[in-house]
Amino acid sequence: MNKVEAVKEVQKWAEDESRALWFLNRLEERNGLLAYATEARVARQSLIRRIAELQIDGQVAVWESGRDCDSVRYRGFKCLIPATVAEFDALCEHEHKWADGPFCLWVESPLLERTRCSRDLGMEAFEDGHSHVIFD
Repeated sequence: MNKVEAVKEVQKWAEDESRALWFLNRLEERNGLLAYATEARVARQSLIRRIAELQIDGQVAVWESGRDCDSVRYRGFKCLIPATVAEFDALCEHEHKWADGPFCLWVESPLLERTRCSRDLGMEAFEDGHSHVIFD
């Protein structure tokens, strides 16, 4: 149902205000869910396309960034996986199961230099004399 049809329905039901409000609320809920589903579908298609573009010899590199429960921030190469969405999903699921804090995984070319770096933000805060506040 498009907006014009929705407005006509609301006008038709204008006598019964509560029915019109219920209808508008349901329309907003449904449109919100559709927008979320569309966004998720576009993100999924983007991942599929990225894996296809970056794979070399059937492999892609997975990189990771995040922060653990002790406020150690990290970023860098994680592992090589077969260039399939199912493998990436399995890795995401495994990481999510054992995560100590927020993290992000993304796909890169296996040819990129494999580096890894981390910063212990909690220790830096302690050494700087403000252990009650951690600056990122």
